[in-house]
Amino acid sequence: MDQPTENNIAFLMLFGIIGMLVLAVAVVLFFVFYQRRLLAQQDEMRQMELDYQKESLANILQGQEAERRRVAQELHDGIGALLSAAKLYVNRLDPQKPPKDIVFIRSETGNILDETIDNIRSITRDLMPTNLERFGLLAAVEDLCKRINDTGELNMS
Repeated sequence: MDQPTENNIAFLMLFGIIGMLVLAVAVVLFFVFYQRRLLAQQDEMRQMELDYQKESLANILQGQEAERRRVAQELHDGIGALLSAAKLYVNRLDPQKPPKDIVFIRSETGNILDETIDNIRSITRDLMPTNLERFGLLAAVEDLCKRINDTGELNMS
């Protein structure tokens, strides 16, 4: 009877060892497949993030291009036309014209230039001033004061 018991123990040990090996292989395979799936999900998330960044960049570029077209159109259609009209009036100035005509031409030229200045202000208000963006409010105000002082018309201290 000793014999069958030793065979049973050997069989149980062999069965246990095989079972443990199968279990170890299963755990390793589970870990490998889990890691692959995890890496695939991470790759998918990275790709989704890249796609989102590309789409965002494309939208930003479209917005900038639309803004450039709008500003260009306002400059061409508004400012360009007004400056052309002002130039025509200035070209009409002739010292031999009657003073009444000269006063009218100067007045109309001044009105056109005032309208041009208003249009330019309107356009620039829509855009963020470069000095303000780059250097801050104090530097932008100082630069503006310097430019006004350089005209000699006003003294901004």
